[in-house]
Amino acid sequence: MSTGPIKRLKTWLDEAKDKVEGNWNAMCVSTVDKNHQSDSRMVLLKQFNGDKVVFFTNYQSKKGEDILTNEKVSIVFFWDSLGRQIRIQGRASKTSREISEAYYNSRPVGSRISAILSQQSQEISSYDDLRAKFEEMKKEYSVKDPICPEHWGGIEVDIHKIEFWQEHESRLHERNVYSKVDGEWKLKYLSP
Repeated sequence: MSTGPIKRLKTWLDEAKDKVEGNWNAMCVSTVDKNHQSDSRMVLLKQFNGDKVVFFTNYQSKKGEDILTNEKVSIVFFWDSLGRQIRIQGRASKTSREISEAYYNSRPVGSRISAILSQQSQEISSYDDLRAKFEEMKKEYSVKDPICPEHWGGIEVDIHKIEFWQEHESRLHERNVYSKVDGEWKLKYLSP
C-alpha cells in the first residue's frame, strides 16, 4: 500500500510546526449528530498513531457523543501564511486506554484537573462557580495526583480521503486528492 499521502501529511505538518506562529496544529473537526445536524469546532492535533490523526476530548461532550453516534468525521487544517490547506475524511474511534492515560499524565496538573471537573458542553450556573470548583479541586490534588477519568481520552481518525491544497498565483491553485480504495491510495487532480 502506498504511504505517499501520509508521508506528505507529516511533511506539511512538520513544515507548519516550524513556520507557523501560534497553534500550527489547530484543526477544525466536523461531526454529524443523531439528527443529521453537522457541527464543527477547533481542536488541537496531538499525535500520529501510525497513520491516524489523534486529538483528546471528553467523551461525554457534544463531539464525543456525535462520534459515538456517527464515526464519520472530517478535518481541515488551514495555514494562511503557507498558502496551504489539508482536508481529511475518515472514521473516528477511541484510542486505547493506555494512549489516553499516557497523554493525560503528560499534561500540566491544572489541565488534568480541568478534564476531571469539566462536564464539557453541559450548561453551568456561571463561570465564577466553575472557577471556584476548580480552585477547590486544586487544593484536593495538591496532595495526590489526578487520575485520568474514564470519560476523557483520545480520539483517532483513520484516514480514507485526504486533499492537499496549495495556493498559487492567479488563483490557479493545486489540488491533489488521495482516496483509499481496497487498501490502496488512488490519486486524482482537481481543478481549482
